[in-house]
Amino acid sequence: MKAPFAPSGAVLYTIPFSHYCEKARWALEYAGVPFEERGHAPAINRFATARFGGTTVPLFVRGATVLADSTDIVALADREASSSDRRLLPDEPDALEDALALEDRFDRRMGVASRAWAYTYFLPEIDKLIPYATQGVPWIQAALLRPMRGALAGVIRRGLRIGPSTREWARTRIQEDLDFVGERLADGRPFLVGDKLSTADVTFAALAAPALFPEAYGGPLPPISELSVAMADEVKRFRDTSAGAFALRIYRQHRRSAERR
Repeated sequence: MKAPFAPSGAVLYTIPFSHYCEKARWALEYAGVPFEERGHAPAINRFATARFGGTTVPLFVRGATVLADSTDIVALADREASSSDRRLLPDEPDALEDALALEDRFDRRMGVASRAWAYTYFLPEIDKLIPYATQGVPWIQAALLRPMRGALAGVIRRGLRIGPSTREWARTRIQEDLDFVGERLADGRPFLVGDKLSTADVTFAALAAPALFPEAYGGPLPPISELSVAMADEVKRFRDTSAGAFALRIYRQHRRSAERR
């Protein structure tokens, strides 16, 4: 896709706390691909990305290149990695197929479910989310978002179809993927595919973040101490699974602040 009015350098448009944006941001930073992050508030982000034909974030723009999917951004990061040990896509065909299949699974399942689950707690108490939703965005957007927080909650609820049964559905889906990953790790392997970090690990860890609240998350998230008691208890149960512990380890070992720009 050709980018009209493209920035001269690489720009990653994000909602800073978004876990799909975290996946893209992590891949680019891990690979050493230079870029500028431009954060925008939820819903308002569409005004910033519309001129590039985008309706969602993450959106990567560099010259005539526009990538509107986190998986495509990971692939670009892999092609342009500063060294071979900073690549996230395996060379061996079977391993690559496996990693991409896992990435797709987590994109479609864990990413959707963890976001919906977290919003079932945050939307009724939207004031708790606003300080984090306004971090890393232009001041004018932050100023607009605060008085519009009730309307924003309604937009998110309708857009993600969050209703009375959402929490139970999302909790079940999260647990299914935690069990799936736990079974895969049961043989003692250190990574989901092969013997080094891959897009499967990054995608799982990033997209499980709304259910795990990792301390090394690359965007703004509230600490567990600020969550409601009920939400914090569920987060702790997710963390106590072997898959939850794995995701937190991947964050500790491969999402260090020293690797960030």
